[in-house]
Amino acid sequence: APIAVSEGAVTFACDAVAVERVGAELGGLGHLGVRSGCALVGLIGGDPAAALTTLAAAGLTVRCAGVGADGATVAAVVDESALAAAAFALHARFCAAEGA
Repeated sequence: APIAVSEGAVTFACDAVAVERVGAELGGLGHLGVRSGCALVGLIGGDPAAALTTLAAAGLTVRCAGVGADGATVAAVVDESALAAAAFALHARFCAAEGA
């Protein structure tokens, strides 16, 4: 799952089952906010910058994104209602040319 770290926050995705456990473990460290209704979409073996640009061009909001250690894998958190549109946009950009 993607993890984003900045000066004032650490953002990451976890499933609904883990939210209570994560909240209990991290809640004492500072403010803990939870955003539900999100989904994770990923691309393996593509250009992460192009993937994020593709999602933005489709009018989709990326809540959080992470790039794999190999530099060719990206995972992005989008609104759950936008998951199908995100998958279709990435497929059209990266897979349609390959006939997949």
